[in-house]
Amino acid sequence: MKPLDQSTIRKMSVLDVQVLKMAAFVAGLIAAKVWPPILSLKLYWYVIIFILSLAYLFYVIFLKKHKTDF
Repeated sequence: MKPLDQSTIRKMSVLDVQVLKMAAFVAGLIAAKVWPPILSLKLYWYVIIFILSLAYLFYVIFLKKHKTDF
């Protein structure tokens, strides 16, 4: 399986990205249904994971210097 590269991502439309997000959300729901103890974590664990995820995305989108292939 080849890794995703810039050209693969550029082929995706906005609808494709939304469908990908929905698939990831449903996969999380399935994981919670199959393994219920994951829902028994304290709220702060979910908040920590959420904040770390947002911090990473903020870094990649706004601060990271991207190489341009143009």
